[in-house]
Amino acid sequence: MNWIISVVGALISAAIASMFVMWIENWRKPRVTLNMDSPIDKSYTDRPAQKARFLRLNVCNIKMSRFLSWMSRSAAIRCNGLITFYHLNDGQNLFGRSMQTKWGRAQEPLPMIAQIGQHQIQILDPQRLLPVTYMDIYPGEEEPLDVAVKFDDEDNCYGWSYDSYFSKPPWRNPDWMINIGRYIIKAEIIYSGGRYVYIFRLINDVPMNAFRLENATPEDYKKIGLKSVKN
Repeated sequence: MNWIISVVGALISAAIASMFVMWIENWRKPRVTLNMDSPIDKSYTDRPAQKARFLRLNVCNIKMSRFLSWMSRSAAIRCNGLITFYHLNDGQNLFGRSMQTKWGRAQEPLPMIAQIGQHQIQILDPQRLLPVTYMDIYPGEEEPLDVAVKFDDEDNCYGWSYDSYFSKPPWRNPDWMINIGRYIIKAEIIYSGGRYVYIFRLINDVPMNAFRLENATPEDYKKIGLKSVKN
C-alpha cells in the first residue's frame, strides 16, 4: 500500500510541477499591443511634396508586471505588420488585399548624397533598398508602424509602404490611393508564436491638420467579421 501512496504522490508532484512550468511559460510569452501614435507633420523642399502628415501606430511588447518582475518576458521575434482597409458603411475590403507595412524607424530606401567639391552626387547602396519586413520587439519597447499619409492640400490620402518610394508618381502610389471619406483599418501583427489584431478608423474627409486615426466602435468589428481583439 505504501508504494501506491508513493507513486500517487510522485504523479501529483510531477503534475503540479508541469502546471507551474506551463504557467510560467504562458506569462513569459510576448504580450503585443497596438495603440495610436500622434500624427507626424513634415515639410520638404526637395521631395515629391511640400508638406505631409503621416499616421502611425505603435507596436508594443508589454513588460512584465511588478509582482512578476522576477521573470523575464520573451521578445516578440520577427514581427510582421499588415494593414487592411475597409469601407466604413459595409465593411467591404477596399483593395481586396492587405498592405505590407513599413516600420517607422527603418532605413528609408533612398540613395545617399555625397559632396565632391562643388557637386553633390547620389550613391546607390543596394542594402538600403531592401525593405525591413521584420522587427524584433523586446519587453517594454515599442516600434512605430506606418499606416497612411496625406500630401499638401490634396483630398486623397495613400497607404504608406516601401512601394511608395518607387511608385509613379513618387510617393502617391495609385495601388493604395484612398478617396476622401472615412474607413476602417485592420492592423495585424504576426510574430513568432503569436498574432495580434486591432482595428481603427481612418478619418480622411477633413483638412490635413485633422487627418487622423480614431478608435473603432464595436459595430466596426462586426462589419469586417471580427468579434473582438485577437491575441
